[in-house]
Amino acid sequence: MDDRTSTKDILLAILCNVLWGTPTVFLKEGYRAFGLASSDFSSIWVFGGLRIFLAGCVLMVISAIRNKGRVLPHKGIRVKVAGLSLLHTTIVYALFFLGVASTTGTNATIITSTNVFAAAFISRLFFKDDAITAKKLIGFALGFAGILLCLFDQGAFRAMSKGELMVLVHVVLFALGSTLAKKLNQTEDVLVVASWNYVIGGGVLVALGLAFGGRLENWNLKGALILAFLVLVSTVCFYLWNSLLLRNNISQVGVFQLCNPIVSFTLSVVILNEASLQARYIGALALVIAGILVVTLHKGAKHGKAD
Repeated sequence: MDDRTSTKDILLAILCNVLWGTPTVFLKEGYRAFGLASSDFSSIWVFGGLRIFLAGCVLMVISAIRNKGRVLPHKGIRVKVAGLSLLHTTIVYALFFLGVASTTGTNATIITSTNVFAAAFISRLFFKDDAITAKKLIGFALGFAGILLCLFDQGAFRAMSKGELMVLVHVVLFALGSTLAKKLNQTEDVLVVASWNYVIGGGVLVALGLAFGGRLENWNLKGALILAFLVLVSTVCFYLWNSLLLRNNISQVGVFQLCNPIVSFTLSVVILNEASLQARYIGALALVIAGILVVTLHKGAKHGKAD
């Protein structure tokens, strides 16, 4: 890491990625608090969509304050923002919320952590100067090996479960959506794009859930607090991370993304009481972390804004 990255920014990068490691586990706890079965996809969409929609509302308020009252995207890109919302939020999170409900927190953690590698490859399709280097190939191989190790059980590889497959497709589509959002952010304020992305995408997901009969009827203090925490994580992490990228290159703070799987893995053991402390899971986590280090750690990175 460049020595001109301030201690404050290092601590903020760690805090941001520690918080980003919590949603998988707290989503599962939220499902339990509201009494949502893994097969109740419509109610899961209502719960998850409400979280995203509320986070979008908070980001919209922040956007209005920062942009002196302006919250609407420029006219020329409003259709693109709406389209991005359906892909990057509605479809992506519909898969993620159901995938998390249908697999263990440990496996979801390992698979979602590979988003670093998916983003590195998909970005090359839209940004020609973002080359696929040997380091990215090595990182991808390590991350893929981590997923394979999760699937190695009783001396043989098993097929991915439906939940694991949904999480994996979510990772790929999320990376695609993030790359498309990056292109839009070249002509529009990042908070304006993100707030509408969340409000439209989350709102559509809630509407779909309700249309298929989904309901959140078992309201209780624990469930409400978990929902509020998940909204807080979405808004705080998004704002902090983008603020960091205004002052630092991604190569300076990206390495702290390794905190994400470590925290999520630990919470799966402590909160969900999953039997994650097995050699294959620890090995899979180590492989993914090694891959993240290979892809994100750069020597001699220049201080400046991220692309």
